[in-house]
Amino acid sequence: MIIIKKLSTVLLAASLFFVPCISQAATTNISLSKAQYIALQKTIDKQESILNALDLNLTALQSTSTMQKKELIAANKDLEKSKRELQTTKEKLNKAKISLKKADETLRKNEEFLKKLSAEIKAEQHKRKVAKRQRDMYAVIALLAVGGAVIK
Repeated sequence: MIIIKKLSTVLLAASLFFVPCISQAATTNISLSKAQYIALQKTIDKQESILNALDLNLTALQSTSTMQKKELIAANKDLEKSKRELQTTKEKLNKAKISLKKADETLRKNEEFLKKLSAEIKAEQHKRKVAKRQRDMYAVIALLAVGGAVIK
């Protein structure tokens, strides 16, 4: 881009060098031979075509730059959207993690409760077995006592 500007400046300066200058003082006529005029005309035409090509290149570069800017802006928008979606996903993940911790805590409490309840049930079953044995023992003793009283 800088090279194009410098080259344009040099070519413009060179073309102005060949253009006759107008001044307030007396004008002087410069006479050129036909060959010199043709050479000068060719040089001017060549410089003009170079300037036109450089102008086209500059326009193309600006167009490409504009397209690249648009693509960059679109990519930046996509990046921002992705960042927002990632943040949303992180928040949902944190909520899920908290819910998982709560569920894990609830399961742990339920397990403790079940162990405690199982222990109470076993203790109650043991008490019933002991009470049944005692009842059976009293029944046997009562039966023996009644049987002994009947025999006497």
